[in-house]
Amino acid sequence: MSVNKSHLALDKKLTICIVNTHFQDTVGGSQLQCHIIAEELQKRGHSVTYVAIDGHSQVYNTPYTVIGVKRNGYRVGKIISGIKPDILYWRFNKKFFLKSVKTAAENVGRVVFAVSNIRDLQPYSAVLKKPFTFGSIRQFIQKNLVSRYNHFGFSYVDGLTVNNKNQLEMSPVSPSIYIPNAIYTKTAHFKWPRPYVLWVANIKDRKQPDVFVKAAANFMGKGIDFLMMGKLEDEKYNWLNNNEHVPANFHYLGTQHIDVVNGALKHSLFLATTSTPEGFSNNIIQAWFQQKPVVAFEFDPGGYINDHNLGFVSEGNMDQFMNHIEVMITNENLRKEVGRRAFKFANDHFSTEKTVNAIENLFFQIL
Repeated sequence: MSVNKSHLALDKKLTICIVNTHFQDTVGGSQLQCHIIAEELQKRGHSVTYVAIDGHSQVYNTPYTVIGVKRNGYRVGKIISGIKPDILYWRFNKKFFLKSVKTAAENVGRVVFAVSNIRDLQPYSAVLKKPFTFGSIRQFIQKNLVSRYNHFGFSYVDGLTVNNKNQLEMSPVSPSIYIPNAIYTKTAHFKWPRPYVLWVANIKDRKQPDVFVKAAANFMGKGIDFLMMGKLEDEKYNWLNNNEHVPANFHYLGTQHIDVVNGALKHSLFLATTSTPEGFSNNIIQAWFQQKPVVAFEFDPGGYINDHNLGFVSEGNMDQFMNHIEVMITNENLRKEVGRRAFKFANDHFSTEKTVNAIENLFFQIL
């Protein structure tokens, strides 16, 4: 579709249904993306209804409509069916996907699946974890059977988006396009008495927070603090709140508003990320907009960090990770140079307007 034709199509206003958990209920990257997209689409005159899985907020302070529903494929499908959207924009991974879209199919114009994590594109996405017990093996098999079952839901999908260009080749759907995440850049006041490295994410296994704590221990006594922000989603990491189990220069600050996170990034030395491969972490984009480099333990979304010299990638090697952190701590000129380059890159590639333009154009293309 040509640009001119797509802009002519924008005169038509659509009924759009977005499915995900909502950021007022669950703080996370995909939830924030859906809120930004819903807000902008509503501003452009479309009628947007956000189906919030497990929605429990008393009041949703949004310009678009929010309907809370318990996570159940049939219930979600019936809610969608009642909305009768021109476009269903699904960004809730593959959870209950097949049952939901199958239930709603007759009353949905087109379906767009937005990939949040590489596992969305894997028919069998569960990983067998140690120790290998009967229970863990049974859970592994069950999760993969559910993953494969919901993967059949792609037969109902008319268009797919990824936020990591390297994942396009895995898509089972055409058209499939790369659409980068958008982000808020507003900052709130944040002050800390010592220089610090920042880690930001919801705390769970695939984010590998323990790697960051190990890194902090390696820099004890050097006047550098290691701060962690994010919601504790897995009880196994409750020890992060216990000073007896973490190094003295490590501080867990809990869940923070995105403006506070931006403020903390602004005054940090740099962002450290220890996530396993996923989609495209919002915290990386946030860091770049605050002119900060990124030191990644193993995951480089889209290859951008390495390709554009926006920090370091340690390829999952702990010694290399420590070395990269030390270099970035001690070399102020390098931090500033990389930070300037990261800021320019972020402005060139990530914006709400560009992101929603691309999504809107895809909607009209598949219609």
